[in-house]
Amino acid sequence: MGFSAKNAYPVVRSIFILLVLLSALCAGLHTVADYDMGWQLATGRYVVQHHQIPRTDVLSFTSAGKPWAYPPFAGVLLYLTYCAFGYAGLSWFCALACLAVVAYLVHRGDIGSAVLAMLAVQSIAARTAPRADLFSTMFFAFFLGELWAYHRGTRSRPWLLPVVMLFWVNLHPGFIAGLGAIGAYLLVEVSDLLFSERRQAVLLRLKKIWPWLAACGVATLVNPWGPKIYVASLTLSGLAAPIQGRLNSSSFIGEFQGVPVSRSLLYQLIDVRHMENGFTWLLLTAVMLVGLFLWKRQLGAAAVVLVALYSGLAHARYMGLFVITIATLGGPVLSEFGIIGSSGSSTPETRKITRPLVCVPEAMAIFVTLVFCGVAVLHIADYVSSRTYVVFNADWRFGAGESSWFPARAAAFIRREQLPGNVFEEYALGGYVAWSLGPQYPDFIDGRGDRLSPDLVVEQRKLYRETPDSQLWKAE
Repeated sequence: MGFSAKNAYPVVRSIFILLVLLSALCAGLHTVADYDMGWQLATGRYVVQHHQIPRTDVLSFTSAGKPWAYPPFAGVLLYLTYCAFGYAGLSWFCALACLAVVAYLVHRGDIGSAVLAMLAVQSIAARTAPRADLFSTMFFAFFLGELWAYHRGTRSRPWLLPVVMLFWVNLHPGFIAGLGAIGAYLLVEVSDLLFSERRQAVLLRLKKIWPWLAACGVATLVNPWGPKIYVASLTLSGLAAPIQGRLNSSSFIGEFQGVPVSRSLLYQLIDVRHMENGFTWLLLTAVMLVGLFLWKRQLGAAAVVLVALYSGLAHARYMGLFVITIATLGGPVLSEFGIIGSSGSSTPETRKITRPLVCVPEAMAIFVTLVFCGVAVLHIADYVSSRTYVVFNADWRFGAGESSWFPARAAAFIRREQLPGNVFEEYALGGYVAWSLGPQYPDFIDGRGDRLSPDLVVEQRKLYRETPDSQLWKAE
């Protein structure tokens, strides 16, 4: 059989997908440096050592005994991973989590999903750090992907959703993102009821799936706190209103702050090596998708993309969920519009839905895909050489192990000299103190401080303004 562009394109496409997966693995494999990792490891240690789930704060001396509801089993998994493999094991755990999310986004094999997944890699890697949040990133990708596939009539497994939810609600309070994915699916289906030619198919799909969706709701109640977990979840996610007169997280925690729409976004679009290049392109893609969905009279899908776009811009914390949403909904749609090459080069599942509106010649599709391959290789090189981190994120370096910013020698000095009394440390260091010095030295404040004791944040700032010999410090 002679060489032809039609035969070569599937090979080139497969190579590109492999490079995207390698990029995800490299992006996820970096030194552990997350501020919340420490207190989650400390919580996991407490559960393993005491064989009970803490319902009050057991890590800090300033908030000891205050009610605290947080699913502890992610901390247990992380703690057991650390016990078995150390910090290197945590690095690899996160790398595999990042790889799993991206692999799910590209598992249907269409080039549109692969391109958007490549753009989403960095944002996904940022949300698969060694903390419970990585499970929400993984499970949200699965929830949204299965529901979108079911809506489109491709292979899906809705019966797995309640099983995943049962794990999710006991691993991270972000399980409400799964309920959000269900709400997005229902919005898409209900909006299709407006069109008579789609109504019968919508009713048939809803009739088949509603027991599994109802089971998801029931599964959320199977947790140590029952319905009360919803209050904790909304508070920890930043969706609940802050207590009046107290400092809101969004004022000082970076991931609760918004993404400014400024001239710098234009620079990020053209700088392919910028850490936020992919996220910025996905912002532009989201705007384009809204127009495409409206043109196709898919009003619910357009609304979902708009909500995701707003969330990604309003809070940096939701960047991961945003990029997953755009890659999930946008990949198949872009493939349908001809980005995949001719209809003969598409995947079986894509051909099941529709033929491309624009048949791109295979030779052109090969050239464009090779360009994307080059971009993926450049990203991999920047991760492996740590250029991405040196330029954009000094806390991380490529490879496995602990971050250089951890004050390990200071903690060792305190333990060795058995210094008396409590230890003061700032918000970002609190998690590490709870992990490295606890329980002998409880922390002053940690990553839970703004939700557990919001006044502590204000108190910490007052202390910063006083000299160490002031009455305020003596009283503290």
